[in-house]
Amino acid sequence: MNASIKGRATAVAFVLLLSACSSGGQVTTTTPSGAARSPEAVATAVLDALIAGDAQTAAANTIEEQMVWLAMAEGASLQEAAGLLDDGADSVAVNYWTGFTQLGEVPPVTISSIMETTIGDHMFAIVSLGGTDDLRLVLRSEPDWKIDVVASFGSTLAARLADAVEVVAANSGDGADRLRLVLGNQRDSVDIASADTGLNETARQALADLAESLENMSS
Repeated sequence: MNASIKGRATAVAFVLLLSACSSGGQVTTTTPSGAARSPEAVATAVLDALIAGDAQTAAANTIEEQMVWLAMAEGASLQEAAGLLDDGADSVAVNYWTGFTQLGEVPPVTISSIMETTIGDHMFAIVSLGGTDDLRLVLRSEPDWKIDVVASFGSTLAARLADAVEVVAANSGDGADRLRLVLGNQRDSVDIASADTGLNETARQALADLAESLENMSS
């Protein structure tokens, strides 16, 4: 199965924004052993991992079930995606973040603000980077805080994610039913992605279409 997620366009845009917002300093947050990690600690761990070229650590701090959706967006069949629900999608997450680390040196950037909010059934933390609202990471409580790739980068993935929703909606059976539940659970993340004030109208419409696809799938 080829479930490799490079996310190259997303990675290029993110790294370019990091370069523009780089402060030249690196943030490090220490959390006591056994303590629940804050959104700041998780975001810092992922940023530090990307700077170090450590896709494994970034993947370990990412919502894994979303990687099943991204795998379908990159061409995995419904059967292959359903298999990832059983076997785990760690490798997909590693491949996704590897796309960021392969673009060259990722510059250090500071966390400028964190805003927590609840949408639907989920709690989110919006982490602004480099003193600008144009660059952000979004985390979701699982209940441990994890990077929410759909909420963070959904505007660049929306069309392909919507195609995957249509495939799931058009099929039946145990695999499709399980995937329907997983994809339906991401609706709040799409709504958070849509709330990004830095989006242009094209990206906003793509996310609106994606949200509609999820709604139609679940109805």
